[in-house]
This record gives sequence, structure tokens and C-alpha cells, in this order.
Amino acid sequence: MFNLRKPKVTINLLAHDGITSRYTGVGRVAFDSLRVFCEDKKISRLVHSVNAITGKYNNKCLGFSETIKDRSIKLLKKKHGRLLEALNGSQGEVSYGDISNWRNVSISSASLIYGLSQYNSSDLYIDLCLDTPFAQTASFFQQYGEDEKKKHIFVWIPHSTVKIHKIDSAIQGYKEYYNQRLEWEQAAVNLANKTARVYVGYVGEFMREHLIREYSCEPDKLLDFTNGLDVNDVRFSEKTGEQKMEEVLDQYGIPKDKDLMLSFGRLEPYKGFDLTIKIGGHLDPKTIVTVLIAQPYSQQDIIIGEYRQLMEKYNPRGIFISDYDFDLPHTLLRWHRTKILLVPSLAEPFGLISEEARLYKNPYLKIVAMNRDGFLEQINDGKDGFLMDLTKVEESSEKINRILSLSDKETREMVGSGFARATANYNLANNLNRAISKIIEKCQGG
Repeated sequence: MFNLRKPKVTINLLAHDGITSRYTGVGRVAFDSLRVFCEDKKISRLVHSVNAITGKYNNKCLGFSETIKDRSIKLLKKKHGRLLEALNGSQGEVSYGDISNWRNVSISSASLIYGLSQYNSSDLYIDLCLDTPFAQTASFFQQYGEDEKKKHIFVWIPHSTVKIHKIDSAIQGYKEYYNQRLEWEQAAVNLANKTARVYVGYVGEFMREHLIREYSCEPDKLLDFTNGLDVNDVRFSEKTGEQKMEEVLDQYGIPKDKDLMLSFGRLEPYKGFDLTIKIGGHLDPKTIVTVLIAQPYSQQDIIIGEYRQLMEKYNPRGIFISDYDFDLPHTLLRWHRTKILLVPSLAEPFGLISEEARLYKNPYLKIVAMNRDGFLEQINDGKDGFLMDLTKVEESSEKINRILSLSDKETREMVGSGFARATANYNLANNLNRAISKIIEKCQGG
């Protein structure tokens, strides 16, 4: 594409969450990616400027935060960049939405990307489109001239697909939208297969194989964007006093005199939190309490009542919190009496929760996850965590009881191995630097 020894490169980061809001795993990746792109020294040598595009939201939108928005603007200024807000047809109250919102935000984003290239000329624009809403931004960009398209590399980076998660309570009438979303995703892959400078990014090996097998993505159109976290984030190294953590536990009625088994995430059936409740109900409530922290997109969602009933039936001494500050789970990941992090997802391309837990390096915490999908590449069973079929409730509870009896020395060794794995394999700065370097090399080669 160009033969410049040091091309002027601009990154355009597109995400429905993590730029002016934060409530999803994708949002955490976008949130961390923005800091890495704007401040990491290695990437700064490759990239001249960074822009971010997200939906135009208001205070009624779940997770929207003026503080997060201000953070993004300040970071982008460090890399000569701008924050742009795309209209998704929701009047600012919905970030994810449905097929109509995705089409609107993809059309709007394609136009904004074109405008950015006119505003600040670069040799190469790398347009990173995170997850479903921006899947067809590249398609709507095809209306522009060849000279313009030659300056752009589009990468759609799905963090899941409808074939994996199928049901999502964010969608009203989700049973009817399966085919629409499948067509939307397949069109994005088809465009990449047949179009130069359009690619699909994969967040892990499970996702890579899934995209090839289920969507017929050509292997040479797949780029490695392995998931990760900003390992230098201050939250992983800052010391939180015992008294402050106790105040947080008191606020939510979490006992300080008992060990805890923790599960947290978005309240969806595929997250398997019913298994957390049932497995916890088989553990001795005198010594260990189940804490489930999970919320849906709306506090009016009937799923909250359904899970309260499950807790009352199978684990009456357990604690279910559906309305909370997003920092609560991270306080518990540091708490010395949190002994088990249970991740029972029935479908998980790549679980960020286990990597977050490892980076806190809590010397008492053991990670137990479902033995399927992305966890098979993230966890070495018995070495840095445990994998098991958590649908087998009684068998799993027996195994967890044995895990709870591990010595402090064995637990510390396991925690150390997990921390080493997280920093070696899932360091977002390293992974993004490698991905962007390969794209630039690919363009310089032709």
C-alpha cells in the first residue's frame, strides 16, 4: 500500500461501551485499549493519532458516565485525537440495541471515519470495530472512492456471536432476531473474505476456530487480537485498606466472618449463575457463603425475580445482589476471605473475569471455571485454576470442598502461576502492539 519507512498511522477505535460508558466485558477491553493506545510507549512509536467513536448516549443509558467520557477526551488529546459520537437511532438511551440500532450506528460511524480522514490526513487508518453493533461499518464505507479506501484497514473484532450466545436479554423479542443477527454477522465475514483491507479479528483460539467453522471465514482474513487487560492499571497494584473493604462489605450486607464463594457478571441465563446458586447450596453455610453479584440491563427485568426465587429455594443463606456499584466485585476479588471465584458460563469465547482475578494476585483465591470454550485455553487445570463440568452440581460441590482444603502454600503457588500466565499471555498492551505492528508490516509489504 505504501513504502514509507515510518508511515503516519491513525487508530480509530469503535465501541458501544467503554468510551463514555462501562458495563460489559467488551467495554472493559475498549476502556483499557484506549489507555494503552494513548499512553503506552511501544504503541506510541507506531501510532501518530488515536480517535474514538461510540454511540451518542444520555444519562438514561446504562453505564453512561461523564467521568468516563472526560477520561476518554483527556486521553485522546494526548494522541492528537477526538471523541466522536455516532447516532444509533435510540435517542441516546440504548447503547447495544438491535439490528436497527446497529445499522444506524454503522452508517453514522462510516461517515465519521471518512470525515476524520479529511480533517487529519494520515498514510494509514486502522479502524478497529469492536463487537456486533459496528460489524458492518466497513460495508458502509465501501461507498467512498478507491483512493480513500486504500488508506484504511478495517478489522471487525467480535467478542461473541449469535451462534454462541443465541439469547441476549438486551434485545426485545430476541427469539425473532436470531436470523437477523446471524445475517448481519455473516455479511461482515463475507465482506472480509472478498474485500482487500477488510479483516476479522479473533479474541482467542476458540473464537478463531469458531469463525472458520461456523461462519466460513477465510483463515488468511483473520487477525490475532487476543483479548487482554491493561496490566499496568493502578487498580491491580493499589493497596486498599482492610477497613475500607469492610465498609463496602457492610454496605451490601456481606458477612466478614465467613469465607465467600463469588460469582459476578451480567445477569443472563448463559452465564450459568443458577449453577452458582445450586452448587453453593451444597456447601456448608456455616463456613462459606455464596455471593452472586449480577445485574441485567434493566432493574425492571423479570430475570431478577427469577434468580431471587432460585436463591431462596436452593441456597437460602446465599446473597444475591442485582443493583450495585461496578467496583464491588473487584473489592471482593481482593478480600482475604474470598476463597473461590466460580465462573460457570455455559458459553464463553474468552472470560475476562478470570484474568482480572489473577491480576489482583489475592493469595487466598482459587479460580474454578466451566470446562469448555475459551476457558480451555485460559486455564491449565490444577496448575493455575480448576476446570470442571459445573452442570454436575453435586460432583462440583464435592470438588470445591476439596479445593477449599488446599494448603496456603499450594494456593499461593497456584495464584503465582495464574498471575504469570495473565501477564505473559493476556497483557493487552503487548497484544495490541503485536497486532498493530503486523498490520503496518502487511501494508508496507504490499
